[in-house]
Amino acid sequence: SDNMPLPRRRSSFLGQQPSTSTAESSGPPGRRVSVGGGGSLSRPPGVYVGTVPTGGVSSLGTRVSRRALGISSVFLQGLRSSAAAVPLAPGLDKGRGLSYESLNGCLVEYIEKVRALEQVNQELEEHIRVYLDKKAASVSSWGALRENWEAIYHQVGEAVLENARLMLHTENIQACAEDFKDRYENEQPFRKAVEDEINSLYKVIDDANLTKMDLESQIESMKEELALLSKNHEE
Repeated sequence: SDNMPLPRRRSSFLGQQPSTSTAESSGPPGRRVSVGGGGSLSRPPGVYVGTVPTGGVSSLGTRVSRRALGISSVFLQGLRSSAAAVPLAPGLDKGRGLSYESLNGCLVEYIEKVRALEQVNQELEEHIRVYLDKKAASVSSWGALRENWEAIYHQVGEAVLENARLMLHTENIQACAEDFKDRYENEQPFRKAVEDEINSLYKVIDDANLTKMDLESQIESMKEELALLSKNHEE
């Protein structure tokens, strides 16, 4: 049936039933995928069958080998051609005929499973085609994004250059300020010396004013004395 896992069977010409557990344990470990209405199929490692995830290429866990599909198609055609009942040669016993019928049943069941796998592979190819179309559309829109990125990159470069110019101008201003500060500190002793000299000149001016006032008083007294002498001389 379509909902049963496909075991590996070994048909005996003596009419013995194959051991499912022994066949499954003797084969290599495989994975199972759901097919149809909820059944599962066993598959060997290295062949990935399932639903394509929508995350991206990195999360795509499905790989279908075209070479493997081609081989399976050829093998499937051979199985379909041999799916009919194998005519028994005259003279064979009834047990051997039952064994051939069991083998034919296994082949028919295997053909059904292969058809289910082909349907799953077609779905996977459709998912991959849709994803590649979406990826191609996203790649076509990269031109506008690249232009925007280049414009932003140019603006960032200009901003970096302007910042460097501002930093250089600031450093020059700081150097000039430090130079003026050094010159101011160096001029302080000269300023103090000039102020002391000016103060001493103020004292000289005060002394000169006092001398002037004294001389003026002496001139006045001498004028009075001269006037008195002139009066006495006239008398």
